[in-house]
Amino acid sequence: IVQHHGLDVLQLLNGRSNFIMKLQKNYLIRNTISQLNKSDLNIGVSELVLNRLREYPTYSPKDELVLYNGVDTSKFYPIKRDKNKVFTIGCVANFWEIKDQITLIKAIKLLTLDGITNILLKFIGTGKTLDLCKKFVVDHNLSAFIIFESERPHTIINDFYNSIDLFVLPSYYEALGCVYLESWSTNTPFIAVKNQGISELIPEHEIDNLLVEEKSPKSLKEKILGEYTKKRNFPFDEKYDIKNTIKEFMNYSFFCDNN
Repeated sequence: IVQHHGLDVLQLLNGRSNFIMKLQKNYLIRNTISQLNKSDLNIGVSELVLNRLREYPTYSPKDELVLYNGVDTSKFYPIKRDKNKVFTIGCVANFWEIKDQITLIKAIKLLTLDGITNILLKFIGTGKTLDLCKKFVVDHNLSAFIIFESERPHTIINDFYNSIDLFVLPSYYEALGCVYLESWSTNTPFIAVKNQGISELIPEHEIDNLLVEEKSPKSLKEKILGEYTKKRNFPFDEKYDIKNTIKEFMNYSFFCDNN
């Protein structure tokens, strides 16, 4: 069994200089695809991931399966609490370019310019683009609306999801995104980018509410405003409880045929 959990499905971008990457590219593609074709089962964390594999003409798997990353609801669950007086948005992610926190910051700026000031954005994470984001916040006088919090143990991050009204991660290179499911399991609505893995899980009637255009502060601003107006819960779909996703996996015909 081979499990694929990133959009760089053959890992062509990792750990090498650009010169070496160019030299090795054809070799890596040929040999990796050969190994994948020999495997009994290729698993993707989303259909999007498997579609990336299918872009290679020589990829011819024996069998494939989408196995969404379930969420452990014994660790992430709703906690009864008082409503926030200030509409609070949370974002948990590494500060990398593809996570695109800067677009979220710009969306908050647009909201404040439109007179929406009863709003607070909390970031948790570290990484290369953190200083850039902090500088933008200071330069545009957004410190009253955006704060950066220190990382915290994963065991207590459930409290964070329960303390916010909306989770937003405008990542545009995302195979699935466990943080979306973690937020959802606390009945907290989330906003993501169109055509990413998580979009496969969003109910049809919520797509227009919860998916935004890539790298678009204006699109994100409008979706945040919609949730700001609703101030709602977003009931979790229990089929994405890890107990159920694993049960579905264990019932997969691959295992039945070989027992």
